[in-house]
Amino acid sequence: MILLEKLNLVYFRNILNKKIYDEFGDILGKLKDIYISTEKGYPLSIGYKVLRDGEDFYYEFKQIKFYRYKRNIIIKVLGVFNIIPQSYKYRLSKEILNKQIIDINGKKVVKIIDVHIASIGNELRVVAIESGVTTFLRKYNIKYVPKFIKKLTNKIFKNLEDTVIKWEDMESIQFIENGLLISVPQSKLSKMHPADIVEILEDLDDNDRKKLFESFNDNLASEILEEMEDLDMRIDIIKNLSDSKVISILNYIPNYELVDILEKVDESLKERILINLEKSDIDDIRNIMSYAENKVGSIMNTEFIGFNINLKLGEIIDIIRNTKVREEYLYSIYILDENNILKGVVDFKSLIFVDKNVNVFEIMNKEFIYVYDDYDLELAVEVFLKYNLVTIPVIDNSGKLRGSLFIHDILTKEFLRI
Repeated sequence: MILLEKLNLVYFRNILNKKIYDEFGDILGKLKDIYISTEKGYPLSIGYKVLRDGEDFYYEFKQIKFYRYKRNIIIKVLGVFNIIPQSYKYRLSKEILNKQIIDINGKKVVKIIDVHIASIGNELRVVAIESGVTTFLRKYNIKYVPKFIKKLTNKIFKNLEDTVIKWEDMESIQFIENGLLISVPQSKLSKMHPADIVEILEDLDDNDRKKLFESFNDNLASEILEEMEDLDMRIDIIKNLSDSKVISILNYIPNYELVDILEKVDESLKERILINLEKSDIDDIRNIMSYAENKVGSIMNTEFIGFNINLKLGEIIDIIRNTKVREEYLYSIYILDENNILKGVVDFKSLIFVDKNVNVFEIMNKEFIYVYDDYDLELAVEVFLKYNLVTIPVIDNSGKLRGSLFIHDILTKEFLRI
């Protein structure tokens, strides 16, 4: 009597080219591929490509089970129906294997080497993918990999580390090219921190990087660009974007960031950027570029929240509520007189707890910390650290507000100089 071990979980590569037996014990052929549907939850097996006598046949099975006998895997099926393959789009070997995907939890790009398939009731579903050196060697029937070889390859090739990723933790980066939807494109990726997305973009080739970047909304795209410390990669991305995308994200990129980009790009790209800017933005950029590289004015943000000293708090709150304001600008509200002289600073959070009919000059902080636009960056860093500030106003020698400075911008600038 032959005892067969039932398998509820199999590797796709281990069942490829295995013989399929029908309910009568006859050989139906060899399994060449599996068609899947990605519409609901874990991808469902909906069809099978089978090779028999040199000819391809396409079937649907009422039931499919896998068994191990000694070192072999045996496939048994019940209820065999012919199908038309054109109506079944996705094949594991073509649309899944060897494709790149984004591991949401691991925050990296990996290549799919194998697929985990589980028998759930009478259904067959894809539950995970696998990548890494062990998986790669297994497809060549190399079962054992010495630890020192795995350690060496993992050091050299970051993306060859052994990884098993659940289906729900994946995001396709090739959905634009071939239409395959793994989960909902960008639904999870867009919730990641922009700095983590930058690491993923660094793992991609230029073509995939461009496609993925163009799929992000304008606000997220601009935040990702700001997080890129590699200015060359930032320029390459902008250079390869469509004109419409360049125009849309310019509205979200601070002018001091544009200065860094404009100083590095060729004349053609510089013209593409400048032609889509407002005159006021061009004037700001020229002003920023007039400062020496080691001065505060060279990296100050010319976008800030400033209000006239005679306004009531309720008026200020209404204006902010009805205006799209970047969250980081809400740390401090600057209060100015008719000549744009900085007279006070208001903590945005404090507006929630005060009488809306009070004039802003009654509650503003008149003893505020500031830096001059011609300060050396090193001196500005000392001010930030001494007073433990997140943002600080930048004024000129006459007291006029010229911009604002954020601690993360100045520390990044100083770090890159080192």
